[in-house]
Amino acid sequence: MKKKVWYLVTNEPVKKEDQAWDIVVAYKRRWQIELSFRYGKCELAMESPRLWWFENRLKLLGIVTLVYAFLLHLLSPTYSHLVSLVLQLKCHRTGKRCRDVIAPLYRWRWAISRLWDDYHPTLGSLFPPQVVTIQV
Repeated sequence: MKKKVWYLVTNEPVKKEDQAWDIVVAYKRRWQIELSFRYGKCELAMESPRLWWFENRLKLLGIVTLVYAFLLHLLSPTYSHLVSLVLQLKCHRTGKRCRDVIAPLYRWRWAISRLWDDYHPTLGSLFPPQVVTIQV
């Protein structure tokens, strides 16, 4: 790797260079999993869910996974114009580092949250009100 010295600290026995690279690739994949757990704990409020029953925890985990998948789906190239527009509107940054981020997941969630706070849709705009509601 560009003539730099790397030190691999592992408890796996390594006798060949291929084995070392396999471990490096496995650690790289594991790091992505750690980052997704960090995001779930920090941004999606999964640090300490106050649920006693296992079924309720599974439901909450399913909802959070659905939200996480939806946010990642919106970061696909299909919606790049929408993402850039919302980020400019609600989470504008001028620094080069912030503009060059491949997947601005933290900023994206924050921008959607701010957009929702400012333009919270009313239920009547999505679904027509029921007759009983109008009579009351």
